[in-house]
Amino acid sequence: MISFLTTLFIATFILQPTEWISIFSGIPLQELLMLIIVMLTAITKSDVLFTFFKLKTTRFFLAYIFMALVGYTVSGYGAGIFLSEHAPKVLRYFLSYMVVVIGLDSLSKIRFSLLVSMMSALLVALLCIRLRETGLGVGAGIGVTVQELNWRGGVQWLGQVSGSNSTAFLLVTQLGLTLTFLSKAERGFKKMLAIFSLVAILLAILYTGSRGGLLGTIGVFAFFGMIKYQISIKKAVPLGIVLLAALFVLKPTSDDRGLRDSSSNERVELMYHGLQMLKENPFVGVGYNRFHLENPIRKVAHNIYLQQIAENGLIGASFFFLMFYTSIRNSKKYYDENQDDQLLKNTTLGIWCSSVGLAICTFFLSASHFLPYIILGLITSLPGPNALKYKLGFSELRLVLGIEILSIALIYIAINVFAAMFF
Repeated sequence: MISFLTTLFIATFILQPTEWISIFSGIPLQELLMLIIVMLTAITKSDVLFTFFKLKTTRFFLAYIFMALVGYTVSGYGAGIFLSEHAPKVLRYFLSYMVVVIGLDSLSKIRFSLLVSMMSALLVALLCIRLRETGLGVGAGIGVTVQELNWRGGVQWLGQVSGSNSTAFLLVTQLGLTLTFLSKAERGFKKMLAIFSLVAILLAILYTGSRGGLLGTIGVFAFFGMIKYQISIKKAVPLGIVLLAALFVLKPTSDDRGLRDSSSNERVELMYHGLQMLKENPFVGVGYNRFHLENPIRKVAHNIYLQQIAENGLIGASFFFLMFYTSIRNSKKYYDENQDDQLLKNTTLGIWCSSVGLAICTFFLSASHFLPYIILGLITSLPGPNALKYKLGFSELRLVLGIEILSIALIYIAINVFAAMFF
């Protein structure tokens, strides 16, 4: 029952039924499902909860939330405001990660959830294709948003993932999960469904017109090829260039979206302001969810990495990156220990591909919804309790901090290169 409800929670996030199915209108389905899952687990499987809170990823997540509170308080805005205005949001993110980990505690449950997710994404993709081809969307008169083409003619979905970039982000992560069912070890029906879903999702991504979505798609396929077929980096780079060229050739024509596009200028300016925030508050940041209030453009960073560093400082952002690092690192160790289990290898590769899409797309999005944490939960659920035996060394902590500092340097270089080329 718990695993079924968890799968239903993930499906409701993908499908956003409260936005286009009248019977669900106004019902907080995702929140209700999360609370039911946690309560049922506490009543029937309390040991699972105890194990969950022992996981390093969970502890880094809690440390991240604590540092968000500390940073907000130190920045002078008060703990009371954080607890009343921002804590409910960040706690929902934590719950979305939590229910995936505690609900999908076996490989069979994970695979069933991925299958349902694939079918849900297929439906979203088909409705996006329908919107593009006929101009007919869903959600009119029901939800907060209506499915319609954006001002550039790109398709988009509804609710928490409305907007072409957010829709592309959703579809790219589901594209990665779909690759789970393409190996020889999979049965015929699942494989045929996966191929059909792959084509539909890919077409829908192209129809969004999202540059970040195109790059994420390339990253997913490149990573899949490197791992599945043991393609070296030397061969993967030229292949990636060919895929990039092919995608831009196939991409529907629209207004200019090159580097001179106004949104590119704006995003570079937001990067600059983000670095200024970090410079002024290097350790604890300017305060959780305050990026859009601390820059003259009054917009979010459109880059989850920069937003985390600017809002939570080096300390808080380190915990954010560590929770993703430990989950991926533990799944890699578990993957290496179970090379004879082909279904585990297929499932792990699919979830890794999804996380690669996540990593690339969130370079262009702040992603203020459950999806990053659902993917985090899927990665964490792969080794499950086995992750407790994997120790985290101090050298790895330094590595994460080094990557964090390097990313800041790369953002600084990118700003100066862009300025030199176009101003």
